[in-house]
Amino acid sequence: MTSGSPDQSAMDQKQRELIAELQAAHERNEHLMAVNDELRERLSSLTEAYATLIGDAMNLAEVKDHMPTLAANVDPQWCAQATAALCRSR
Repeated sequence: MTSGSPDQSAMDQKQRELIAELQAAHERNEHLMAVNDELRERLSSLTEAYATLIGDAMNLAEVKDHMPTLAANVDPQWCAQATAALCRSR
């Protein structure tokens, strides 16, 4: 078989096709890796936001637990301190 034979030409063509497929697969893989990184960043941001919400809910529950039950017993100084503490926790 010589390098110019039909069999060699067919093998060369098949090799070029396979190389093109590998390059396309490599590009898709790079794209998927970039998307995966973006999704990890989003998940991290959502996890932080969720933790913040849980912390805020716990702070609110604690404030509600310490609130006087009767409106007539509301201590203005206590209200000011509770409001300031809530603002600092944010």
